[in-house]
Amino acid sequence: MTKRHWLCWLILAAGCEPYPTGEFSAGAVDPVNFPPAYVGVGGDRTRPGRGRFTEVPAYANGNAIGYFSFPFSTSQIGPPTPPTGTDPLRLVENGAPYSRVPAPVAYRFDGSTPCTPPKNYVYDPRTDEVRYDQQGNIVTVLPSATYPTGATPTWSYVPIVAERVVRGTIDCQSVKTETTLLSRPDLSVSQPTGNYLAWAQIDVGAGVYRIGETPGTSPGIFTQRFGWYDHFITAYIDGGYIPTTTPDNGQTVTMVPQTLFYPRSNIGTAAGAIGRGYDVLEAGRNDTGYSPVCAVMTYDAATVTATNPTACTQANCLPRDAATIRARFPAASLRPANPPYIFCFQVQ
Repeated sequence: MTKRHWLCWLILAAGCEPYPTGEFSAGAVDPVNFPPAYVGVGGDRTRPGRGRFTEVPAYANGNAIGYFSFPFSTSQIGPPTPPTGTDPLRLVENGAPYSRVPAPVAYRFDGSTPCTPPKNYVYDPRTDEVRYDQQGNIVTVLPSATYPTGATPTWSYVPIVAERVVRGTIDCQSVKTETTLLSRPDLSVSQPTGNYLAWAQIDVGAGVYRIGETPGTSPGIFTQRFGWYDHFITAYIDGGYIPTTTPDNGQTVTMVPQTLFYPRSNIGTAAGAIGRGYDVLEAGRNDTGYSPVCAVMTYDAATVTATNPTACTQANCLPRDAATIRARFPAASLRPANPPYIFCFQVQ
């Protein structure tokens, strides 16, 4: 963590507001109950701010992209196989929220009417706990896990929220709780829109880095977004809208994943694995078919790499688009990975 990033974390933890407006800020959410994946690599839920989230290099339609990876929850798809009868992609069953994949309400300020910042305000990341020229969105549930003594943690949290849209004029960052938001007669709050957003709430103090960024070159605070939970600041990685299908007039709602491919055969001297730079997704963030949910498939690249296995790279021998993989490798050689699904957030 850089000195600049550490200063930002101290400000967040203290709950000080250089431009106090509206409701008070209680500082940053404590990640002590967060599942491991949401405190970051090297993170410690009892010592906030130590983790990192780093974009995974990949390709889509021949273009270099990156994504942030999160596992499905243990209630969706516990090792080694899902619980009997569980559909890890389902959001609504028989017209009611599906308990295995909870998607609590979140309030998104639509931005059609810009909020009003303090007079002459200029954002300073060294001193401002949040941006006071924006209004943070509001979430209603935090990530939570159970940490049994001597056992693997379990959790039901999934990085999905059901959207409600807020419209109206507001002083920036003046609303920090659901209760106050719903009591404001000057604001219009929609019912759930039927849309679902991929918002992965993370340790507020953790650094988030795009491909090519490091703690030495970036403070790690510009990719994630910051919002509110009951006066507390929360941070999240925004993967965008999740496509869904409703085959029975809305009684069932299911997430539609895109496919992520990676080679399971040796590449050079190491076994193929997800996240090594050989991943190929069907769609980029702005492409038709994008989804922040991925069904993971493997293919056997041995026939491609056999002639010169140590020199094989993504550029000279491995496909960089899904269509080529499907055309080059027989369907019988494509196998679901274990686990078969991940969240694969591409950010804007």
